[in-house]
Parts: sequence; structure tokens; C-alpha cells
Amino acid sequence: MNTSTIVRGFVAPLSSGSSCKVALVDGETEYRVLPRGAGIDLADMVSAQIEAHGTVTEEDDARFVHVRSYNVIDADDESW
Repeated sequence: MNTSTIVRGFVAPLSSGSSCKVALVDGETEYRVLPRGAGIDLADMVSAQIEAHGTVTEEDDARFVHVRSYNVIDADDESW
């Protein structure tokens, strides 16, 4: 399943051993950030609140997001 979408979440580190270094966590859903495109930048943004625009795929019960662009969400933004 490939779906273009917007994902909002916190950037969280992933354990080593994976090509993905960080994930976007939205509640209980984890989207592993593929290390290409704008997703490369997110490796240095752990704990930031992000709105990511990209493509979501699912493989073996894991969700991956290829980030095309992103915005940092202000912590005071009430819509978050």
C-alpha cells in the first residue's frame, strides 16, 4: 500500500541495526522514516514535533514514510 499523506508526530530515535535512524510517532502509531529525501534531515531533530508530507508504505507489520517535505510544529500550537 502506497499512500500520499501528511503524518504528524514526534521524531523518536530507533535502535541501531536498521537503515532507518528515526521514526515519527503519532500516538501509538510508529512511522519509520526512510533515510532519503527530506527524511535525512529528521535524524538531527529527535523530540521535535513534525508535520511530514510524503508517502506511507507498509511492510511486515511496519509502516514506513518517505518524507518529501516537513514543517516543525510549534509546541504552543493548540491544533497539535
